[in-house]
Amino acid sequence: MKISKYLFISFLAVIIFYYKINLKFSTRKIYFPQEYLLSNINNKDHGSIIFDQEFSYIDKGSQFYVFESSDKKHVIKFMRFDKVNPPMWARLFHNFAFSKSIIAKKKKRLLNVLKSSRLAASLNQNYGIVLHNLDGKHYNNNVTIIKAGNKVQVDLNKTFFLIQKKVTKLNEAFSSENYEKQQLIIHKFFQAVIRSFDLKIFNNTRRCMGNVGLCEGEIIEFDIGDIHYSENLSDINIRKACFKRLTSPLREYLSKELPNLVDYFDKKEKMFLTNSFE
Repeated sequence: MKISKYLFISFLAVIIFYYKINLKFSTRKIYFPQEYLLSNINNKDHGSIIFDQEFSYIDKGSQFYVFESSDKKHVIKFMRFDKVNPPMWARLFHNFAFSKSIIAKKKKRLLNVLKSSRLAASLNQNYGIVLHNLDGKHYNNNVTIIKAGNKVQVDLNKTFFLIQKKVTKLNEAFSSENYEKQQLIIHKFFQAVIRSFDLKIFNNTRRCMGNVGLCEGEIIEFDIGDIHYSENLSDINIRKACFKRLTSPLREYLSKELPNLVDYFDKKEKMFLTNSFE
């Protein structure tokens, strides 16, 4: 009985310790070893007044930690080293076949995220990216971030980061606009999808109600973790299938929350399918 009690207390202590460690943000989660970072293609120091403010934690995804600027106009995203760093046991026993497999998967994941992020940065119009160091730029700023009340200074040259315009998610945008502007959002959403297809760009993680928003009247895809070129989008049937896949979540949302817009959605969808895929 006593042994069980001690085991329970020990287990609880480990859980509390783990929780506290993860609650307190550490740069070890976003700092990359030098061999991972690009040698500075452009060694000139860059700077921006955007960094003259603090950024507060708002979210994390499978690829990035996300912090919002104090003026609410931008978010800074730090690539997660903790997600691409092989576990310690794999690094210690790196000659074993299973360890090699884990290390290779982590490396592939990093390369895919970098490739996707750089592609998004090159297509700035669609993704609202303002600044980034994905091309090796050297920044002379540190940035202050806040998580759970703890302030941390981040050296931008030890991590991969990008800054995007802060967007209003689609459901929030719809709920705050009148009928005419709601129709305009639908129209611009279809336009954004077609624009991506014309560039042969597809986002595997695109869930329009969770990963797409509105900023300064334009549609912005803010989740950029799995963007890639797809020659398959040259095929009309594949384009139509992908179009339906990307737009159907919006129709489902409208059916539940704003049914008066469903007819307009259907008419616009038919128009875009006819004009863009025939």
